[in-house]
This record gives sequence, structure tokens and C-alpha cells, in this order.
Amino acid sequence: MNTIHSDFLSIKRATEADIGVLVDIWYEASILSHDFIPESYWQENKKIMQDHYLPLSESYLIHDENSIHGFISLVDRNHIAALFIRPNMQGMGLGSMLLAHAQKNRTELSLKVYSKNVQGVHFYQAKGFKLISESVDEATAQTEFLMQFKADDE
Repeated sequence: MNTIHSDFLSIKRATEADIGVLVDIWYEASILSHDFIPESYWQENKKIMQDHYLPLSESYLIHDENSIHGFISLVDRNHIAALFIRPNMQGMGLGSMLLAHAQKNRTELSLKVYSKNVQGVHFYQAKGFKLISESVDEATAQTEFLMQFKADDE
């Protein structure tokens, strides 16, 4: 795994001005990590992501002095609704840094991940998340896992 020196990166709370960039990152990374879902699904959901989901989320972005490289969004205090890294920056530890930030500030976290996103499932398992249940996402007809992290389980 390539890494970026963390001295050049910081994590901060996203603002309304950041939403356009976050939507772009979400879209690009979604197409890459969810190749089992038609690209049209992601295109059709860009506007609701921009106008509804991201503004209602507690989002944190990872950036350097030049650009935003990824973000994590929480809803209902402890549910990770999104964790996305720019495709050209994936595999450098940025997702781990964002997740560690959330885990440091929460004793419990949950998330849903598509079962076919094997890399994502393995990533979360390696970070202490346990499989809780399985369901089908109505919008995509894809199986997804509900996973949970509890700080006291570590």
C-alpha cells in the first residue's frame, strides 16, 4: 500500500461550499467500487446526494493544501452513510484515517456495505466491524450487509 505522509493532510468538518466536490468524489468512487450497479443509478442520484443527503449529514473531509481527497459522512450520530476516496488516491491509507477519526469520536458505529463490494467488506472487517445482518437494498436489488463497530469489542 502506498501512503501519504499525514503531516500534509488534515481532516476537517465539511461545509456547504464543499458539497459539490464531495458529490464528485462520491460519484467517481461509486462507479469504481460498485461496478455491479449500472452507472446510470449513480448519475440519477447525484442531485439528491447534493441537495439532500450530504447537507443533512455530519461530514468530514480529508485534504491537503491543494484539494479534497475523500470524505466520511455520518447520519443519526453513529451511522456511516458514506466513506469515499478519490479513485486516484485510494490505497494510500486515507479511508483508514477518516474511519479512525470517526472511531476516535464515537464508541459505536454502524454502516451498510454491498456484499459484492468485497474490498469494502474486508476493509471494514479489518477495522473492527462485525457483520450484524443481511438485507436487500430495494433501490438496487443488491444484497447489503449491516456492519457494526463497538469500541469495547476491540
